[in-house]
Amino acid sequence: MELSLTDALIVIDIQNDFCEGGTVPVEGALALVKSLTTLSRRVQSVGGRVIATQDWHTEKHLSFVENGGKWPQHCVQGTEGANFHPNLKLPVGSIVIRKGADPKIDAQSAFAESTFEETLRRHSVERLFICGVPAELTVLKTALDARSLGFETLVVEDGIAALTRDAAEVARAIEKMKTAGIEFVTSTELAT
Repeated sequence: MELSLTDALIVIDIQNDFCEGGTVPVEGALALVKSLTTLSRRVQSVGGRVIATQDWHTEKHLSFVENGGKWPQHCVQGTEGANFHPNLKLPVGSIVIRKGADPKIDAQSAFAESTFEETLRRHSVERLFICGVPAELTVLKTALDARSLGFETLVVEDGIAALTRDAAEVARAIEKMKTAGIEFVTSTELAT
């Protein structure tokens, strides 16, 4: 697949707390790190953008169990859990978008309560290749929002992992994306 200057690889939430051993571990997240590092270099080598999202919660975030939410405390600003996994080697010049900082908003899409859309428009991005975790939450919501905002949206199918172990829930998320006109590609297709 030919890549161009108007493409962006979106690496969603490859942070310590979402990797195995973290407080909200996504099985398979660590297995993605090497291929996402390679993909990010490929996209940058043709002049495309690499944008990584980072959950960036306060300790009092409403999504946490102790604050009435359903998730264990995770990705708290300035903690080791909020850092990108150390084996994720994004190229110099990659853009980081922090999201989820407002303690009163459970922003699952990278577009919610962030500068993500403005960043894409400023860099004349037209096509997004989305990868990361969790597939049935942040990847799903981000891809749907991207499509509704007019971006050509593709999900790297071997570049995502789900938090749930419920295969039917993952299948529903994928079907929602396909129904919305989101395409699926493999990392091998992007490497050629």
